[in-house]
Amino acid sequence: LSHIRLRGLWQVSDDFTADISLIQHRNDEGGNSGSNVGDGNFLVVERNGLPLAEAGSSNDYDLYNLTLNYDLGWAELVSSSSQVETEVIVKSNSIIDLSPLGLPGFDLFSASNFSEQSRFSQELRLVGNGKQLHWVVGAFYLDVDRRAQSDGGSGIYLNGAAYDYDTGLPGELFLAPA
Repeated sequence: LSHIRLRGLWQVSDDFTADISLIQHRNDEGGNSGSNVGDGNFLVVERNGLPLAEAGSSNDYDLYNLTLNYDLGWAELVSSSSQVETEVIVKSNSIIDLSPLGLPGFDLFSASNFSEQSRFSQELRLVGNGKQLHWVVGAFYLDVDRRAQSDGGSGIYLNGAAYDYDTGLPGELFLAPA
Protein backbone atom coordinates (compact mmCIF):
# COMPACT_ATOMS: atom_id res chain seq x y z
CA LEU A 1 0.00 0.00 0.00
CA SER A 2 1.32 3.40 -0.91
CA HIS A 3 -0.45 6.72 -0.76
CA ILE A 4 1.19 9.97 -1.80
CA ARG A 5 -0.51 13.33 -1.47
CA LEU A 6 0.91 16.69 -2.53
CA ARG A 7 -0.83 20.00 -2.19
CA GLY A 8 0.25 23.54 -2.91
CA LEU A 9 -1.24 27.01 -2.74
CA TRP A 10 0.18 29.88 -4.73
CA GLN A 11 -1.00 33.40 -4.00
CA VAL A 12 -0.32 35.05 -7.34
CA SER A 13 -1.71 38.40 -6.14
CA ASP A 14 -4.07 39.73 -3.49
CA ASP A 15 -6.98 38.85 -5.79
CA PHE A 16 -5.77 35.63 -7.46
CA THR A 17 -4.84 32.22 -5.96
CA ALA A 18 -4.04 28.82 -7.45
CA ASP A 19 -4.50 25.61 -5.45
CA ILE A 20 -3.13 22.32 -6.79
CA SER A 21 -3.65 18.80 -5.41
CA LEU A 22 -2.07 15.53 -6.54
CA ILE A 23 -2.91 12.12 -5.05
CA GLN A 24 -1.44 8.79 -6.08
CA HIS A 25 -2.83 5.66 -4.41
CA ARG A 26 -1.59 2.09 -4.94
CA ASN A 27 -3.12 -0.87 -3.11
CA ASP A 28 -1.92 -4.32 -4.22
CA GLU A 29 -3.26 -7.19 -2.13
CA GLY A 30 -2.20 -10.79 -2.23
CA GLY A 31 -4.70 -13.61 -1.94
CA ASN A 32 -6.50 -14.10 1.35
CA SER A 33 -7.97 -17.31 2.67
CA GLY A 34 -11.25 -17.92 4.41
CA SER A 35 -14.01 -20.44 4.74
CA ASN A 36 -17.73 -20.44 5.22
CA VAL A 37 -20.58 -22.93 5.22
CA GLY A 38 -23.07 -22.49 2.38
CA ASP A 39 -26.64 -23.75 2.81
CA GLY A 40 -25.65 -26.44 5.31
CA ASN A 41 -25.32 -29.16 2.66
CA PHE A 42 -22.06 -28.07 1.09
CA LEU A 43 -18.87 -26.79 2.62
CA VAL A 44 -17.67 -23.84 0.56
CA VAL A 45 -14.00 -23.19 1.10
CA GLU A 46 -12.62 -20.05 -0.45
CA ARG A 47 -8.92 -20.28 -1.18
CA ASN A 48 -7.06 -17.53 -2.87
CA GLY A 49 -3.52 -18.10 -4.02
CA LEU A 50 -4.00 -21.66 -5.31
CA PRO A 51 -1.20 -22.83 -7.60
CA LEU A 52 -3.68 -23.31 -10.47
CA ALA A 53 -5.44 -19.96 -10.36
CA GLU A 54 -4.01 -16.56 -9.55
CA ALA A 55 -5.77 -14.59 -6.84
CA GLY A 56 -5.51 -11.14 -5.33
CA SER A 57 -6.58 -7.62 -6.10
CA SER A 58 -5.29 -4.16 -6.79
CA ASN A 59 -6.95 -0.77 -6.54
CA ASP A 60 -4.96 2.10 -8.01
CA TYR A 61 -5.96 5.68 -8.66
CA ASP A 62 -4.40 9.03 -9.53
CA LEU A 63 -6.21 12.29 -8.80
CA TYR A 64 -5.20 15.73 -10.07
CA ASN A 65 -6.99 18.99 -9.25
CA LEU A 66 -6.34 22.64 -10.04
CA THR A 67 -8.57 25.30 -8.48
CA LEU A 68 -8.21 28.95 -9.47
CA ASN A 69 -9.87 31.74 -7.46
CA TYR A 70 -10.12 35.32 -8.65
CA ASP A 71 -11.73 38.07 -6.58
CA LEU A 72 -13.49 40.46 -8.95
CA GLY A 73 -14.50 42.80 -6.11
CA TRP A 74 -18.23 42.35 -6.65
CA ALA A 75 -18.01 38.52 -6.95
CA GLU A 76 -15.52 35.65 -6.84
CA LEU A 77 -14.75 33.60 -9.96
CA VAL A 78 -13.79 29.97 -9.28
CA SER A 79 -12.51 27.42 -11.77
CA SER A 80 -11.94 23.83 -10.64
CA SER A 81 -10.51 21.20 -13.01
CA SER A 82 -10.04 17.55 -11.99
CA GLN A 83 -8.66 14.44 -13.67
CA VAL A 84 -9.09 11.00 -12.04
CA GLU A 85 -7.59 7.76 -13.39
CA THR A 86 -8.58 4.46 -11.73
CA GLU A 87 -7.74 0.80 -12.29
CA VAL A 88 -9.22 -2.05 -10.25
CA ILE A 89 -8.33 -5.74 -10.68
CA VAL A 90 -9.89 -8.54 -8.61
CA LYS A 91 -8.95 -12.20 -9.08
CA SER A 92 -10.46 -14.88 -6.88
CA ASN A 93 -11.28 -18.56 -6.78
CA SER A 94 -13.43 -20.81 -4.65
CA ILE A 95 -13.36 -24.54 -4.02
CA ILE A 96 -16.53 -26.45 -3.10
CA ASP A 97 -16.26 -29.88 -1.46
CA LEU A 98 -18.50 -32.28 -3.46
CA SER A 99 -18.27 -35.15 -0.95
CA PRO A 100 -21.73 -34.40 0.56
CA LEU A 101 -23.12 -35.43 -2.85
CA GLY A 102 -21.13 -38.64 -2.79
CA LEU A 103 -18.85 -37.30 -5.53
CA PRO A 104 -15.09 -37.32 -5.30
CA GLY A 105 -13.10 -34.15 -5.65
CA PHE A 106 -13.91 -30.50 -5.59
CA ASP A 107 -15.54 -27.91 -7.81
CA LEU A 108 -13.53 -24.79 -8.64
CA PHE A 109 -14.85 -21.43 -9.69
CA SER A 110 -12.33 -18.83 -10.76
CA ALA A 111 -13.15 -15.25 -11.66
CA SER A 112 -11.24 -12.21 -12.84
CA ASN A 113 -12.68 -8.68 -12.95
CA PHE A 114 -10.98 -5.60 -14.39
CA SER A 115 -12.15 -2.01 -14.64
CA GLU A 116 -10.41 1.11 -15.80
CA GLN A 117 -11.83 4.61 -15.74
CA SER A 118 -10.71 8.06 -16.79
CA ARG A 119 -12.75 11.02 -15.57
CA PHE A 120 -12.35 14.73 -16.31
CA SER A 121 -14.50 17.41 -14.72
CA GLN A 122 -14.56 21.18 -15.01
CA GLU A 123 -16.57 23.55 -12.85
CA LEU A 124 -16.92 27.31 -13.32
CA ARG A 125 -18.61 29.27 -10.59
CA LEU A 126 -19.36 32.94 -10.02
CA VAL A 127 -20.20 33.64 -6.37
CA GLY A 128 -21.68 36.90 -5.11
CA ASN A 129 -21.72 37.72 -1.40
CA GLY A 130 -23.61 40.96 -1.06
CA LYS A 131 -24.89 42.39 2.20
CA GLN A 132 -28.47 41.27 1.53
CA LEU A 133 -28.15 38.81 -1.33
CA HIS A 134 -25.86 35.79 -1.71
CA TRP A 135 -25.92 34.11 -5.13
CA VAL A 136 -24.12 31.47 -7.20
CA VAL A 137 -24.12 30.97 -10.96
CA GLY A 138 -22.12 28.21 -12.53
CA ALA A 139 -21.61 25.40 -14.98
CA PHE A 140 -20.30 21.86 -14.65
CA TYR A 141 -18.83 19.53 -17.29
CA LEU A 142 -18.03 15.82 -16.83
CA ASP A 143 -16.45 13.37 -19.30
CA VAL A 144 -16.09 9.71 -18.27
CA ASP A 145 -14.45 6.90 -20.23
CA ARG A 146 -14.85 3.44 -18.69
CA ARG A 147 -13.75 -0.03 -19.68
CA ALA A 148 -14.67 -3.16 -17.74
CA GLN A 149 -14.09 -6.86 -18.28
CA SER A 150 -15.16 -9.90 -16.33
CA ASP A 151 -13.99 -13.46 -16.97
CA GLY A 152 -15.08 -16.57 -15.10
CA GLY A 153 -14.66 -20.28 -15.55
CA SER A 154 -15.64 -23.44 -13.74
CA GLY A 155 -14.46 -27.03 -13.72
CA ILE A 156 -14.19 -30.08 -11.53
CA TYR A 157 -11.16 -31.51 -9.76
CA LEU A 158 -10.92 -35.29 -9.46
CA ASN A 159 -7.94 -36.67 -7.58
CA GLY A 160 -6.10 -33.39 -8.03
CA ALA A 161 -6.59 -33.09 -11.82
CA ALA A 162 -8.69 -30.40 -13.49
CA TYR A 163 -11.48 -31.47 -15.85
CA ASP A 164 -13.55 -29.24 -18.08
CA TYR A 165 -17.32 -29.57 -17.52
CA ASP A 166 -18.11 -29.27 -21.23
CA THR A 167 -15.63 -31.80 -22.63
CA GLY A 168 -14.91 -34.04 -19.62
CA LEU A 169 -11.25 -33.79 -20.59
CA PRO A 170 -8.39 -32.39 -18.52
CA GLY A 171 -8.79 -28.64 -18.73
CA GLU A 172 -6.09 -26.08 -19.39
CA LEU A 173 -8.47 -23.35 -18.29
CA PHE A 174 -7.15 -23.60 -14.75
CA LEU A 175 -3.47 -23.87 -15.61
CA ALA A 176 -3.21 -20.14 -16.28
CA PRO A 177 -4.61 -17.14 -14.42
CA ALA A 178 -8.30 -16.64 -15.08
